[in-house]
Amino acid sequence: MSDDDAGWIFDHVKTLVRAGTTKKDLFDSVKAMLRDPKYDAVAPKVRGYAAKLWSRAEAEERGWKDVSTNDRIDAAFEDLTKRGIFSAQNFTCCSSCGHSEAWGAMSETGARGYVFYHQQDTERGVENGGLMLAYGAREDGPGAVEGVGREICDALDRFGVPWTWNGKSDTRIEIEPFEWRKRCVSARPPIPLGTRGVVLPRPERGPAWTEDLDGEAAAPTEPVEPAEPLPAVTLRHADGREWSAWTEFNALRIRIKDTDGDVIERKRACRDPRAELDGIVAELRADGFS
Repeated sequence: MSDDDAGWIFDHVKTLVRAGTTKKDLFDSVKAMLRDPKYDAVAPKVRGYAAKLWSRAEAEERGWKDVSTNDRIDAAFEDLTKRGIFSAQNFTCCSSCGHSEAWGAMSETGARGYVFYHQQDTERGVENGGLMLAYGAREDGPGAVEGVGREICDALDRFGVPWTWNGKSDTRIEIEPFEWRKRCVSARPPIPLGTRGVVLPRPERGPAWTEDLDGEAAAPTEPVEPAEPLPAVTLRHADGREWSAWTEFNALRIRIKDTDGDVIERKRACRDPRAELDGIVAELRADGFS
């Protein structure tokens, strides 16, 4: 077994350290990855590499003086937990598993809602890709889920985490890209007030009420025709094709523009539109879309 054959282990160790994994969890993961006897020859080198990266990361962290965005997210999730929202970071491998296990956690803890980001989200966050928060509610219906979403946004506001959300139950809450600095060994400093997030406009029937920055209801405006929301994702191919998708409640709407400029729209029903979208996007990227 060469180092190249075990390259994925070295890469994963690097990601785990950058993500802020605790020392115990790091070496538990290393042990699990090296369980196969075929890695026996490179095991000492992997463990040494993990120890070196951990020591370097620990020394760097002890020099952090300012509040990081990760500090603010940690504080917001802790606050949500106290308010009855099950909150988990780096939770399960993907969105589908996360929703399933979060439902179980709600039952065990008596929580009335949940919020999480999964391990693939963590990997994107470490690479300055921001985070996408998934959430849900014990009570049925999109209204209950949207209520939990608003609570999550309120908590992010309280601790100064900038966010964007369209206010709809089938869309994840986005935390804009930031420098990833998640603590493992040092204490979090006091967190000063931050800025509000942004709920993208979503006109409703009848007079539309808006909310000012202080949370006070402003005067109603005249009804307006609903504008089409921005797509959850848009990908383009070098040959001119364009692919866009919108997540809706229990459905995924897809718009495809071919090389001739013709546009085709499709809609498919699915239990977890975001998970379905993630899978399709991965396939399209493999096919040359970006």
